Amino acid sequence: MPWHDLIKGPLESLFMQWLCGPKLILKISPAFSKASEEKTGDDKFYARVEVTNVKRKTAYGCQGYLIGLDEWNEERQRFETVFSDTRPLIWSRDPHTQKLDISKKIPRIFDVVLYNRGHAGLDLQLWSEGGPVLRPPELQAFREKSGKFRFRVRVSAFDLPPKEIAFKVTWDGKNWPPKLEEGM
Repeated sequence: MPWHDLIKGPLESLFMQWLCGPKLILKISPAFSKASEEKTGDDKFYARVEVTNVKRKTAYGCQGYLIGLDEWNEERQRFETVFSDTRPLIWSRDPHTQKLDISKKIPRIFDVVLYNRGHAGLDLQLWSEGGPVLRPPELQAFREKSGKFRFRVRVSAFDLPPKEIAFKVTWDGKNWPPKLEEGM
């Protein structure tokens, strides 16, 4: 059997996946939640990742992960990694679901981090099998910290290579709302 017959099947499969398979686009999506019209400490700011499938075929088993949290070191003028692990994120408005199927042009959103107006620190939105937000002990200190942080998120789906996105949030604990920018 000639060598080109050995690679024809896998190459054809990869080409068809590229041509007809799902394609996920990730973008940063801020959201505000006001407790009332009055300026209270209950106002919330979410930094989110919006996932959209732009191809006709449904993307099955989509799941998002926080893969890194970096804190700005003012003295060294650079980000330093403070958390590097793989923790599942919460689908916005669907906290009990870990994996979702995403149809064409139906955006779905992960909540990555929450800031409360009356609170200095950040609250990571990590998925927990029991339902409430997971709060790992190694990240508890950040619930009381303000500053500049970079978040790295990876989204995976069945039969697709993972996609990554990074964004920065700056929150001094006083000036509302936090500043959100995409990129490393």
